[in-house]
Amino acid sequence: MKKNLHFLRSFLMLFVMLQAFSAHATVIPYLPAMQNFGGSTADLATFFPSTGSYTLEVQGTVGVQISVANGVYNYTPTTNGVVRFSQKNGKVYVYEGNVYKTTLTPNAAQATYPNVYDDANLSNINNAENLIVNPGFETTTGANLGTTDQRYAAATWIPTGGHTSYTSGGIRVNVDNASYVTGRESLATLLWRNDGAGVNNTTTYLYQSLGTKLKPNTIYKIKFHVLTHNQARSCNWRVGVGSTSGGYEYSLNVFNTPNTNFTSRSYEYTFQTPSVVASETFFTIGNNGDATSSTWTIIHLDRITLAEGSVTKGITGVTSATFLDGTAYAPANLAVDFANGDYIDYTSEITNPSFETNSFTGWTNTGFSIVSNSPLYVKDGIYHIEKYLAPVATIANMSVSQTVTGLPNGKYVLSASGLARKNQNGTGPTDIAGAVLFAGNASTPVSTAGSYSAEAIVTDGTLSIGFKVENAPTGTNWVSVDNFKLSYLGVIPSLVTTQSSILYSVASTPSNATISLTGSNLTSDITLTVPSTHITLSGDNVTGTSPTYTIALANANALNTITATWDKAANVSGDISITSGTASKTVSVTSDDIETVAVSGISLSAGGLTPRFEVGTTVYSVKAPADVNSVSITATTTPSVATVTNNGSSISASVPSIDLTGNSYNGNAHTSAYTITWNGNYTINDWAAGGTNTDAVLSVPTVYGWSANPTITWVAANSTQSGTVRYMDMVNGANTGIGGITYTYNGNNYGGRIMFVRWDGGNVARIYSYPVALETGITYQLTGKAAWNSVDVAPTLTLNVNSAKDNTGTSAGTAATVVTSTAGLLTDISNNSFTVPSTGIYYLNITSSTPSLCAIADLSIVGTPTSLDSNTSNLYVSSNKGQLTVHGTQAGDVVNVYNMSGMLINKFAATSNTSVLNLKQGAYFVKVNDNVMKAIIK
Repeated sequence: MKKNLHFLRSFLMLFVMLQAFSAHATVIPYLPAMQNFGGSTADLATFFPSTGSYTLEVQGTVGVQISVANGVYNYTPTTNGVVRFSQKNGKVYVYEGNVYKTTLTPNAAQATYPNVYDDANLSNINNAENLIVNPGFETTTGANLGTTDQRYAAATWIPTGGHTSYTSGGIRVNVDNASYVTGRESLATLLWRNDGAGVNNTTTYLYQSLGTKLKPNTIYKIKFHVLTHNQARSCNWRVGVGSTSGGYEYSLNVFNTPNTNFTSRSYEYTFQTPSVVASETFFTIGNNGDATSSTWTIIHLDRITLAEGSVTKGITGVTSATFLDGTAYAPANLAVDFANGDYIDYTSEITNPSFETNSFTGWTNTGFSIVSNSPLYVKDGIYHIEKYLAPVATIANMSVSQTVTGLPNGKYVLSASGLARKNQNGTGPTDIAGAVLFAGNASTPVSTAGSYSAEAIVTDGTLSIGFKVENAPTGTNWVSVDNFKLSYLGVIPSLVTTQSSILYSVASTPSNATISLTGSNLTSDITLTVPSTHITLSGDNVTGTSPTYTIALANANALNTITATWDKAANVSGDISITSGTASKTVSVTSDDIETVAVSGISLSAGGLTPRFEVGTTVYSVKAPADVNSVSITATTTPSVATVTNNGSSISASVPSIDLTGNSYNGNAHTSAYTITWNGNYTINDWAAGGTNTDAVLSVPTVYGWSANPTITWVAANSTQSGTVRYMDMVNGANTGIGGITYTYNGNNYGGRIMFVRWDGGNVARIYSYPVALETGITYQLTGKAAWNSVDVAPTLTLNVNSAKDNTGTSAGTAATVVTSTAGLLTDISNNSFTVPSTGIYYLNITSSTPSLCAIADLSIVGTPTSLDSNTSNLYVSSNKGQLTVHGTQAGDVVNVYNMSGMLINKFAATSNTSVLNLKQGAYFVKVNDNVMKAIIK
């Protein structure tokens, strides 16, 4: 195929140069962000970087060079503080604090090897440092396979097809053949006859087990010697190690022996093993036959060596280091100056962006082909895609596309190299508009060979990208595309308000409404326009007069509290318009008179209303504690003189729904019906408000059924009000509402929700109770954690399941206890199995032995499930809000957690009879010893 477009090369080179000189922005590589990435402390004297992905974080000193493994890579910090090295795909990305600094390419570690490679003393191959047994094939086994000379099977080595005689082709030891002396260390060599094995044959190979000799994350060298015999063609060799015979996943190299007779040559290479290797590994050498035909070859093989290299390990120039193997993370809150033109390179999230797999992997293709022989200006690397027809033909519609997922919302630019041409029967190519590059709903026409881009907005984390030809003009006979790149230009400027509407009433004095306004990524002043001069705006940062007001850019991206006041001189209706550049927001405004009425609030006798009440939202559900069978609903109105249809009615399982309608003082119905539906009862899984709810109303523990006797004040989650009981969310073990206490569990800072409870102030007899519905005939497990916080001394907490709140009823089995010790140290509540005598409502009652302040965490009551393929009924799993709990383990048991694809995602040793792991939503397999269970995390 001839394509005469060389006259464009000078122009394209100039274009690339201009692009390079104008590029002042910082291009930041994309890695998933994780500030506290976990890992373990790295030994500064013995650390050696693995070949895969990892995150290494150190404490650096300005001007002091950090050297990893004697120069595998070096970096000198520009500030004092945390330096992070994140390796992925052979590159090391360097960060200081939350600032990306540079990208390093690691050098190969400089290793020294034992004298098994001494070509001056060939017998050194038999030294103990050589991991290969019988490296020179001097040890044979079995009877002579030959007729006129000595031919034997090689001990320790196993060939595919077995050791065979020379006449039928195959592999066997040849002893004392005077024609092949050069390069062998003794009398024997391995004769390998490959009769018509075929092009790139992978079924003929020789291997031996290395047992447990191969170490993880270690440098090795392989060397072997080949003597050619009758070479009708050059010959390929596949050499390496893996977890199976004929497997090469830890190392693979391909060598080619020349098409010459009686040539002696050595081949060698080095490799580094991954962080994890199999318990048994294998060395394999495979004769692939001729690279281009099936012509036979005869080769002598000798002196195979595999030895461990000695490298300089450690990290210098730092005082401490933390290492996580297997994943590369960027710091959280990465500093990116989008306004200065910085952008994040998300090309790594495109599958096969330059088609260098020589395939359409990741793409949906209709009509294109993979090509490797086109001019350089339309491809990156070796391969690109195109469609070319004879000049008199016209290309029909076609496309190549894929959807990129998991993207942060914001602005993106997709770029690619492309062309759409019309070759006019040898008279010269013509650029025409026959193709487009597209990203989401945005597209850019492609014609002249060059670089094209399309700007797109992502709002749901996904972006469809690609190249297509639609309704091409007659004669369009050549289109091509390659080198897709995706750049993230930052979040979209936005305005957010806490409310979307305001309703004013004559019965309200004064007629004010508060608007909480927050800007994000704004670059200009905020303008606010009211629909009527009867409304005025005020606030610390608000300037202007009705109907137009301004908040200056200096305050535009902060929280601004604005008061909108209605003067009651006339009814108003319309929108308060809020704009800043391309960002906009509206708040609808209406007023009523005495004939107009609105339901302004809904209260419950027990339980919680979802969603929390807001004027204009008319559909709600009610959920009640387990010991509440019905809930009465009370509505308030604006103005207060209005009445409500069905006000004070109750809903329950038998009356599952009611409608509330606001009526004015004369009885006319004015408000749309508010529908409230019974949604059942809370369970033990709701003991902590779902673990995340922080709503000022819905996160009060009494909503879910908690009570205390003597009584105490209950408040919303994370309140700092003294003398109260509330949920507290731990961030790295601490909460500002609990001064000076860091909560830990099993040596790690606790990151979940606790309930902060108290028996101080002379109330050591206080009983905390939570209702649960339990069934007869089921064995339940009560588990959880508790810690002493402060006041008096560490107590013993008792958790009893009883038919009465005050423990005076029937108890379900023996009470569980937990003996607390150190302040903030969460301790497992003794795993308690129990049954109940009859189905009904019971109470989990908690008491303390001292007048102390304490914390309760991870409470759970679950019926014993049937474990999948489990060998023991004592072992089972349960899940609750992102936590997986393995019950019945013993200290030292190894717990392996796999995803549904069979990939090991976590492995740890149990330390008690329950083991807890935080996981994302999904399905998992859990293996403990020979027991396998399935778990679903919601």
